[in-house]
Amino acid sequence: MCALFRQAEGEEEVGLWEETTWLERHGALLWRSAALALWGGTLIWFYWADKLILYIKSIYHPLVLGAGVVLLVLAARELLALVREHRSADCCHNDHQDQHGHTTGRMAAVVVLVPLIINGLVPSTGLTSYAVGKRMTDVDYSALASQMTADWEAELARAEQLDQEYPELNIAQILTLASEDPARAEGRKLSSTGFVYRQEGLPTDVFTLARFRMWCCAADAQPMYLPVRWSEPAQLENDQWVKVRGRLTYAEAQGQRVPQIEADHVDRIKRPRNQYM
Repeated sequence: MCALFRQAEGEEEVGLWEETTWLERHGALLWRSAALALWGGTLIWFYWADKLILYIKSIYHPLVLGAGVVLLVLAARELLALVREHRSADCCHNDHQDQHGHTTGRMAAVVVLVPLIINGLVPSTGLTSYAVGKRMTDVDYSALASQMTADWEAELARAEQLDQEYPELNIAQILTLASEDPARAEGRKLSSTGFVYRQEGLPTDVFTLARFRMWCCAADAQPMYLPVRWSEPAQLENDQWVKVRGRLTYAEAQGQRVPQIEADHVDRIKRPRNQYM
């Protein structure tokens, strides 16, 4: 019947249909399914390769895995639709509409795939000292203490049981301790891990120990930082991860008492698996 219909339309219409390739007729579905499959596969690979920790908090990782599975299912659905369309192809389709759908599908897929291309060319290594400089603000330690559940008391009690000379607290816990109990904090031996941020205007024997606290994802991560007084800070470069051991003291800065660490030891370490607090 379709052949009779094409003859009724004229020989020119027959030639247009015969010259239209299978890819031109079904390209839109192919592009959509490819984009969905690549995104779904990438999310699942990020989950298994433990790369999601650079982007979002761990509590959301199962959701990303689920999203990857859903995208793969949608890609499979598109391919099944392509198979059905191919089997029941209507030879009376308009060639211009097929070509338009192919072009639109290709452009949409390219736009969707741009983030994957960028990530492949410039893989993320987490937020660095550059981001600290852009996001650094004056820390309100009292507000910080009320917002965070930095259980420094439990960490100190555990360290006393283990007879640790330098109990390890993260920067957020140290800032909370310094705000909530200055008398107990001053002079206490502590250790902490972070990366070096060479802040302009600091004395030559001081560098900044920094680390980001992630609330939800890397976009809202807030830098936490402590000045560290050490005799050899010139040996350290920006973004070098270090473990600092020393005493927590206070320094006067702009009329306020600011906590800092008087370092006894500063050791270079490898970048940790989880760079965020």
